[in-house]
Amino acid sequence: MPHIDPQTIRAVGDALAAGAEIAAPRVDSIRGHPVGFSTAFRESLLALTGDAGAGRIVAANSHQLTTIDCDDRGILADIDTPADISR
Repeated sequence: MPHIDPQTIRAVGDALAAGAEIAAPRVDSIRGHPVGFSTAFRESLLALTGDAGAGRIVAANSHQLTTIDCDDRGILADIDTPADISR
């Protein structure tokens, strides 16, 4: 996630420290990365396999999601391969 502003990452961590169960930034009402999880989700995260990611956990627990409004468009860049960087 090379395009994310360090302040955005810090804001996610601050939300978790303040008691959020799941925290994620959003820009223009679009949720992005990184998504942070409290320790309550430790076992669920450790049980993930394959490329499914934690999106299922977020979807199943959306009522526990705290979103952080920001203007960091880097949160929307989905980079999974070296070729994605040039997009």
